Amino acid sequence: MHTKTILYKNKPPQTMKRTVVLLILDGWGIGQNDITNAIHAASPANFEGLARRYPSGALLSHGIAVGLPWETAGTGESGHLTIGAGRTIYQTSVKVALSIRDGSFLDNAVLRTALTGTAKAKGTAHFVGSVSGKTADGSAERLRALITLTERMSIPRVRVHMLLGDANAGPQSALTAMKAVPWSDTVRLGSLIGRYYATDRNQEKNTAAKNAILGIGLKTNDPETYLHDFYLHGMDDIFTEPATIGPDPRGVEENDAVIFFDCDGNALQALVRLMTEGPDVPKKVSVATVADYGLGATVPAAFTDDRPQKTLGDVLAENGKIQFRIAETCRYPHVTRFMNGRTDTPPKNEYRILVPAENVARKDERPEMMTKEIADRGIAAIEEGADFVVMNFAAPDVMAHTGNFEAVKKAVRAADRELGNITKAVLARGGALIVTSDHGNAERMRHPVSGAPETDHNANPVPVLLVAAELEKPVSAIVPSYEGTVGLLTDIAPTVLALMGLPKPQEMTGSSLIGRL
Repeated sequence: MHTKTILYKNKPPQTMKRTVVLLILDGWGIGQNDITNAIHAASPANFEGLARRYPSGALLSHGIAVGLPWETAGTGESGHLTIGAGRTIYQTSVKVALSIRDGSFLDNAVLRTALTGTAKAKGTAHFVGSVSGKTADGSAERLRALITLTERMSIPRVRVHMLLGDANAGPQSALTAMKAVPWSDTVRLGSLIGRYYATDRNQEKNTAAKNAILGIGLKTNDPETYLHDFYLHGMDDIFTEPATIGPDPRGVEENDAVIFFDCDGNALQALVRLMTEGPDVPKKVSVATVADYGLGATVPAAFTDDRPQKTLGDVLAENGKIQFRIAETCRYPHVTRFMNGRTDTPPKNEYRILVPAENVARKDERPEMMTKEIADRGIAAIEEGADFVVMNFAAPDVMAHTGNFEAVKKAVRAADRELGNITKAVLARGGALIVTSDHGNAERMRHPVSGAPETDHNANPVPVLLVAAELEKPVSAIVPSYEGTVGLLTDIAPTVLALMGLPKPQEMTGSSLIGRL
């Protein structure tokens, strides 16, 4: 592999206030150096040069290491939550799965309350979410448990409203996912909704999704043909236009219940709110969520999130440090709400910069996304003397979800180019840079045997680089192999504190990576 060596000969004395920068290369994992790996194919010269000259290694970012079930691929929420907490926070999906297994799910007070009125009125229970066995966020097991609950409560009808295009389920997997649902005369498909419509903040798109659930929008009697038509036009599940499924005309009616069962509800907030308001929503409709969507008392949640105390942001605020959190729209909650322990209110002296995403229908039309703009704002914060700067480059992960190998290469190169610029700015001020990721994705884009596209997160480890003048070592001609892992994502926050000379709070179970790489 051709690489360009990066040299930093003039080491500035550390007499000025030191800035520590955390750069999160979203979806940038460690994979095999073969044709399945878009990162390897892109030959990121800056990244590889830094890995040769500074301490580097691999961190676990999946499964129980980030509070998910064993061997489950990491998620953006779990990764960023773990990074900010400095300890493992068990995810809602784990708590829900355990409750299903021990039977307590069927006695959950919030779910039973939401369905009680429907049971008395002999109405319909509407379940909205992603149906997949491969993801921690949307789950066929969860849906089947909800269906069992309706049977226990003698609810006569269930309508399943499938959200399609889950990032961890494959680009055209809807027909396979349908087979995981126990369809019957009682349990029927209510609607098909592409996540492009369900999760976008655009009200017109959200309204189309809402109308499909209510039964007042586009209708089709043949869901398989409907999906095949989209596939024939080169469209993936995510772009499926919302449609109510006939011939049953029943949509949401008075006294019905609507329960959203995905565990990653941040992206669905706007749609859930729409289901609780407006003249087109029938009276006495009960709306609830299985997980906490951050909607407060407005929409009850059956399972609430654990909120870690003493996050990295809290410790920095207590010590009077000025910090910046910078990301574009789709990753803004990750570097703010999730990194702060699922808390929306920023601590003292935390400044947030939201870089609006470009409005494009297909993400791979603009592979670089807003990488440069994020880097420019981060470099400005570094030069202004901020104590701590967090940046998230979403492009590698977002492009990997499209399945477009060439788009991922462009995203990786854009991230690598800005990594070089950020590194120069950090070292010029005698600062320190930590480079890591939240989970794997872009490093495995194809199945190694069949060559079929893979668009989901995976259980690969992620890299970590520590860049600072005092950590520089003689350049190596050998690319690090990353054989074995040196730690977990829980170790990032303690490392930041160590670089700042701040003590680690007892709430953090991770440990500094300095001297371990």
